[in-house]
Amino acid sequence: MLMSIILFLSALFYQPAWSQRLQEDYTSARAAGMGNAFSAVVDNVDAVFYNPATLVKSAGFHWTIADINLGAGNVDALQKLSGLGSDFSGTISNLSGKTFSANGYAKTALQLGTFAFYLYENLNLGFATSNPVSPRFDIDYINDIGYGMSFAFPIIPSVMAMGISTKFIRRNGNRFSVLASDLATRDADYLKSLYDYNGTGYGFDTGFLFKIPGPVSPTLSVAWKNIGGSTFKPTTGSLGTPPADADEVTAGLALNIGLPLLSISPAIEIKHAGDPAIPFGKKLHLGVEISLLNIDIRAGLNQGYWTAGLGLGLGFADLDLATYGVETGATVGQNEDRRYMLQFSMGLGMDLGGGGGGDGGFGGEKAGENKQRAQRRLKKRR
Repeated sequence: MLMSIILFLSALFYQPAWSQRLQEDYTSARAAGMGNAFSAVVDNVDAVFYNPATLVKSAGFHWTIADINLGAGNVDALQKLSGLGSDFSGTISNLSGKTFSANGYAKTALQLGTFAFYLYENLNLGFATSNPVSPRFDIDYINDIGYGMSFAFPIIPSVMAMGISTKFIRRNGNRFSVLASDLATRDADYLKSLYDYNGTGYGFDTGFLFKIPGPVSPTLSVAWKNIGGSTFKPTTGSLGTPPADADEVTAGLALNIGLPLLSISPAIEIKHAGDPAIPFGKKLHLGVEISLLNIDIRAGLNQGYWTAGLGLGLGFADLDLATYGVETGATVGQNEDRRYMLQFSMGLGMDLGGGGGGDGGFGGEKAGENKQRAQRRLKKRR
């Protein structure tokens, strides 16, 4: 009788780990390395995922031929999971309180002026063990294939711009909890019934960019992503409806300090600004990027945990590495999920520069920054 009461109370007050973790549908290694304080810093086609208004900063012709990103956290937990069938109790004990995460995406994109078109696939996989009285796994599996279009236009030349983005998404996956005993004993069809949800949906984003021209160029970014929330319509034969994406308001502020041999970009950002249920510590992101020759060094704070990153310019390609922490508990400092990310991208392009082609004067400064960086790299090769 007592055990029944304990199990009942455990289930009553149980809260899945994925319900406490903030969902991020896209994170570049560059952003992760600088604490995800990135929406006011982004100066390439990644603007379509952070704030479409910032496309004015990279106005021109840019073709991202391929952009591949791979990340993982706590791989040791995944290895321990393999012992679930042979040593159930021992494996559950070893996995108690453990988390595992993996993510990957690939994209190709084309920017013409301040218009951008992109195609991408994004995968997020994670699990966490919880509730030792009645052990279970909280599993997060989302696989998106989508395409979209974004464009930006100046409202006040060199000072203010607005951007709009729309995308179509085909989603497979679900966020669910399963008893550890079921994971060890039930067949594959049962497990498939928990995650094999398919659906299609649309997403709409908008954003504003405010900049004060000058030696440090203070830049304010405000973006509203997934306006009204992005829901999905089940496809024929789907076992259920994939989880929706809630709307999100972000606000970021960055500086761009240009020096003869390097540039420094400190930034601060508040994510999920309109959700009072999320603790402020999980909303706060701080970061800095220091560019020297063809090397970028990054550091920051993401949800209360340190981040670090390194970027290498390889001519027509870029290699970025990052490590960052994610809070999987309800409050900052409760349970860190330390993650690692590698990103390789290659492409070609040309900035407009000089304020032509509809960039409203934003592109001229970006072209100047690129010229300074090219001069630093030339000095290094000499």
